[in-house]
Amino acid sequence: GANIVFSSAPAAGQSFFGVILAGADYVTAGHAFPDGDVSSPSITFASDLDTGLFRPDSGALAFGGNGVERLRVDSNGRLMLGTTTEGEHTADDLTVATSGDTGISIRSGTSSSGKLFFSDGTSSADEYRGFIQYAHSDNAMSFGTDSTERVRIDSSGKVGINTTTPFSDAELTVGNGGSGNASIALRRTGAGQNDWALSNQGGELKVLGGGDATTIGGLSEKVRFQSAGGISFNG
Repeated sequence: GANIVFSSAPAAGQSFFGVILAGADYVTAGHAFPDGDVSSPSITFASDLDTGLFRPDSGALAFGGNGVERLRVDSNGRLMLGTTTEGEHTADDLTVATSGDTGISIRSGTSSSGKLFFSDGTSSADEYRGFIQYAHSDNAMSFGTDSTERVRIDSSGKVGINTTTPFSDAELTVGNGGSGNASIALRRTGAGQNDWALSNQGGELKVLGGGDATTIGGLSEKVRFQSAGGISFNG
């Protein structure tokens, strides 16, 4: 029931805006804040008058510091840091810009992981259909598709494809993802070009070649290194 007393009467038609702290309750006074701008934000601080919140455009909010705009959320909900211009239209939900080297840091615990997930759903494996992960526990980087790890680079730079345990003394290890053959294909584009492949099939290494194939099965066997040490040619 206490009254609000002005030290001087407001002019006729003048708007009063702001938030009044009354004990434990906040009472909204007036109907709106002014738009403000980057040098004079509408919500600011007594000791830092060019730092605060303002409205740069219709439906947009911006935050400034020291008279410079630092962050903007535009009318479409796009977030821009260090810029007022969104990125390419298929990847413009978050844009980060500076005039020099620019980046985003993900800082995790020394035995934890930093992750970037690509999701097409809100539950189960749909939440991480694609992913990039860095595990600080063993300093390994992994890449996944269809919710499964496909490539791993270990702490010494060894690369594993379709295996989570690349050989410690090989630069590249190709697995079979738990089933089938492990193969490497060498393709040349264009009609009439010969394709080649190396394939570990049943414990035997095969060199396969042929015309413009689309699968390993479309190539013919040229050389076979048998598990017992023998070599055969042309199947």
